Amino acid sequence: PPPPSLGCDSKLVVRPQTRNTLVNRYRHYDDVPTRAVLLSDDDIIMCGEGLRSLLWMHSMYPRQVIGTSVRGHHWDDAMGAWRYDGSWLGQPYSLSIGQMNLLHRRYLRMFMERAPAGPAFQPGTKSYIDGHKPTCEDLTLHFIVSNHTGLPPIYFHDVQHRCRKPIEISEAGAAQMHEQVGGHPGEWTLRRSFCLNRLAQLYGRMPLVTTNC
Repeated sequence: PPPPSLGCDSKLVVRPQTRNTLVNRYRHYDDVPTRAVLLSDDDIIMCGEGLRSLLWMHSMYPRQVIGTSVRGHHWDDAMGAWRYDGSWLGQPYSLSIGQMNLLHRRYLRMFMERAPAGPAFQPGTKSYIDGHKPTCEDLTLHFIVSNHTGLPPIYFHDVQHRCRKPIEISEAGAAQMHEQVGGHPGEWTLRRSFCLNRLAQLYGRMPLVTTNC
């Protein structure tokens, strides 16, 4: 059952979707009255203090994506290609995965308007995102933002201290779940690496920015 009160005067609007795709979370930018937009998976739990801290950080760095779970990428000389780092153990990172991100709503518009075609996005990218599972939509978001700003995302590492139970699925659990994609160990990382290289090819370069912050 729904909670007796949401604790605020804001309206809760539910928009049923006709197609099950993660791209749906980017479609409704015209309906968002605030500059900041919270994108979250349906298995994520975040406390109020954590959300307020996320919003404060966004107010300090409005041009960057603020994420609660990050990953990296690197050039693999043996493969002669970019490789997605499927786990994060404190090393430099260049993107935050789609579990929970806070960002400016302009990036939702850029995602939807520039994905089919445009100066920062090449034709065919949107159809590529829709046609590949697991989806590459979160990687594509960071290509758009970093290509536009020249900046990396920001890792909101304080969430573990702010909330007793910030996420439903742990990093280790999520990594184990992802690696089971396709029934082969490493399949998730392989598919994500393929997405990275496809996007880099469409852009003509690698716009992701690596950081230690």
